[in-house]
Amino acid sequence: MEALAARANGTVFSLDEMAHVSGQEVAKMIYTLAGGVGKRRMTAEAAMRESYKWSTFALLSSECSLEEKVKGDRGEWVAGMAARFADVDVSTVNRSVERAVLDRIAGIDRHYGHAGPAFVAAMIAEGAHKTPVDLREKILAQAKRIAGAGADSTQARAAIPFALLRAAGEMAKRYGLLPPETSVVGSIDWAWGRFMKSSDARALDPQEQVVANIRSFLITRWGVTVRHVQAGGGAQRAEAWFDDAHIYVPRENLRPAAGNVMTEEGTAQMLNERGFIVKSEKDRKGLYVRYVPKMGNMSAYVLPRREFGREEDPVSGYSSGRGAGF
Repeated sequence: MEALAARANGTVFSLDEMAHVSGQEVAKMIYTLAGGVGKRRMTAEAAMRESYKWSTFALLSSECSLEEKVKGDRGEWVAGMAARFADVDVSTVNRSVERAVLDRIAGIDRHYGHAGPAFVAAMIAEGAHKTPVDLREKILAQAKRIAGAGADSTQARAAIPFALLRAAGEMAKRYGLLPPETSVVGSIDWAWGRFMKSSDARALDPQEQVVANIRSFLITRWGVTVRHVQAGGGAQRAEAWFDDAHIYVPRENLRPAAGNVMTEEGTAQMLNERGFIVKSEKDRKGLYVRYVPKMGNMSAYVLPRREFGREEDPVSGYSSGRGAGF
């Protein structure tokens, strides 16, 4: 993969059929391609070998999203991945294309390799190659505008590929390599909107990702390893407990339940700030309790069932009425 990326230095690196790659390999690939440099390795003589290096625009395609691919193999989709590779879902795009349009697209095959050199020649003729710093600053500023006024640094980073495509598209129109009527801005806005509405982009907001992960963790295990405190069975293999009003998550299970996005302390503090931590009436400052009703002494975070649990347990018949404080 590093050798292929190095061959694509200064151009575009396209990989199709990502379904043939495991989710763990995809997760590593994201960081490797975005890093721009390969691993340091040694020769047979124990000398350091020169690493592969590249600066390329990587484009991956698959039948499913990168998040689905990574999570499908029990991996974790985190903000760093979403910021490095923005996933744009095109599955709902209208596939009914007129023959005339398809014929025009097929014209690319007859002119393969022409546009790149023509683009570079036009850049040199325009003198844009003499001011790379200015061009880079314009792209970064455009990324901030695409991400929006309230965007944080992670969202602004995710918008850089979109800004780069927008800048290159507008230059290609100016150089006569794209038709004047090409809606570059509209296309980029559409792609960014698709990305931001996808579940992949949720990782850009760690707080929202944490809440969503905890909800999924509890709901999918409800009645199995997330048990009612009166259901019996002891503590073996139980990952959390619930009663009519609360869910009790042991301290050691909070971070895994949140998808390991943040530390235990950071996760608990964030949940507390959003009003999702139910505190003991005896200790209003503590974020976790040291006793779980019907279970005994243990350190656990208490979450409101109305926010994270099922409304009714179909197995035991326990309902989610507003119970008394603990």
